[in-house]
Amino acid sequence: MGRLSKGCLALAAAAAAAAIGTNVYAAEPTYDELKQQLDQLKSRLDQLETRQAVSAQEVDKTVERVLQDANHRSQLLQAEG
Repeated sequence: MGRLSKGCLALAAAAAAAAIGTNVYAAEPTYDELKQQLDQLKSRLDQLETRQAVSAQEVDKTVERVLQDANHRSQLLQAEG
């Protein structure tokens, strides 16, 4: 073998080692890992839904206060008029 073919052989060996290493890192997650991730996502979803419900309640309260204020101001205008 000449010097060029030894270099090509080393390059091919390095490429093969890299490909094998990549397959190790690309392994599918285990059942337990997927279950843990699902539990984390469910927890996050619960947090977001709770926050959204609180926001909706705040909007309802604000709308109610605005309507009460508008009604009060209307009554004052009618009394003056």
